[in-house]
Amino acid sequence: MMNHIGSHVAHLLQSCSKEHYWKFLLMSKWEEIVGSMSSKVFIYKIHQKSVILGVSDASWMQELHLLSGLIKDKINVILGSNQIDAIKLKYIASTKKVIQKKQNSISLTKEFKPLTAQEIQALSNIKDQELSQALIGFLQKCHQFS
Repeated sequence: MMNHIGSHVAHLLQSCSKEHYWKFLLMSKWEEIVGSMSSKVFIYKIHQKSVILGVSDASWMQELHLLSGLIKDKINVILGSNQIDAIKLKYIASTKKVIQKKQNSISLTKEFKPLTAQEIQALSNIKDQELSQALIGFLQKCHQFS
């Protein structure tokens, strides 16, 4: 069913704008072009005769840089013309990694160093419980960054 719809969409795009049809073709053939790397790299932007690839894993940047000439050549072969002059790479942190980094930083903030005897003595003189708790939290954060 999806292939049937896809072929109609492709036909409509081809007849509407031959100038931009190659972009649709590039996106629809992306997995064929890069193979198993499609989970690591995606088309971020197409600008004139350049394709900017989004890379979701920083360790793949160097590898893809070395393969960029081959990727460009394969794109041009599949498109049937020299549409692409350059491949550029841009690191795009995946949402999953950003969330993981935030969770890691939150867990780090929960690990506090114990207060010194002098700090405990000073805090014991404070009669207001709310103020005392706020100062304990403040001191723990100070220790965390020292």
